[in-house]
Amino acid sequence: MTLQTTVTRKYILCSALFQPYEGVQVKILDLQEQPGETSDIIVDYLQQVLTDNNLTKKVVAFCGDNTNVNFGGVARRGTNNVLAKLQSSLKKPLIGIGCGAHIIHNAIKSAADGLPLDYESIIVKIYSFFYIYTVRVEALKEFCAEAEIEHHQMLGYSKTRWLALMPALERVLKMYQPLKDYFLSIEKCPKLLKDFFEDPTSELWLYFLHAQSASFHHAVLKVEGQTVSAIEAAKEINHLKDNLAQKQINQFLPFTVRNLIEKLKDNGTNIDEDFVKNTEFYKTSREYLEQWTCFLLKK
Repeated sequence: MTLQTTVTRKYILCSALFQPYEGVQVKILDLQEQPGETSDIIVDYLQQVLTDNNLTKKVVAFCGDNTNVNFGGVARRGTNNVLAKLQSSLKKPLIGIGCGAHIIHNAIKSAADGLPLDYESIIVKIYSFFYIYTVRVEALKEFCAEAEIEHHQMLGYSKTRWLALMPALERVLKMYQPLKDYFLSIEKCPKLLKDFFEDPTSELWLYFLHAQSASFHHAVLKVEGQTVSAIEAAKEINHLKDNLAQKQINQFLPFTVRNLIEKLKDNGTNIDEDFVKNTEFYKTSREYLEQWTCFLLKK
């Protein structure tokens, strides 16, 4: 049985059990508000629910958000965390399982932070610029009509919405030309967006990140299933790591990115193709995944 918690003041305690003929079954054991979020409060609550349901001998793993209070960091060290204290309380070792979707999202985020583009700020700034401003939206629609590109509502992005990155990037790319024309035409264009759209390589890096996000997006969808076991999640993350390793070896560049590089060169833009190929993106994201999932792969 695996325990799962959502670490907020209102705690949802679920159990994931394996039935030979039914597979993984997820059931809510308890829902309760607690006076705080310390490891002591959480462990006391877990111990109480487990004891009340006669489950203390059946627990093999603890699953929760990847916070220090739950696991004491990526190295699973220290004693002042839920995993360590629960193991001490139950008097047996447990497997500590972080949120797979969170790990995958943070892997692409850590890699994207090394790119010469602050994609999060760009997406959020564009979204907030048009959000609830009807006059601005109508003006953008005119630029879309001139470019013969269908207008779409901008999508927001949040660091905790793990499946929001790829659609948000895709929306900006679909409307890139009218967005660029619009922002460079207005008198008081936000400096962040002015610099972004004046840089001829901005579109290239957005396409690069969008192409990479597809693999991560697919992996998150796979591990977020309600009946997905820790073994299945680890297998999916392993597949993603292998994919990234192969891309790193081959210095893989998406077809659209290669075409944009040639287009930029033809237009006289100084773009270093080797720099794009040798980006640390694949290495950084793969190493992050390895760091946060090594506990699942120990033999």
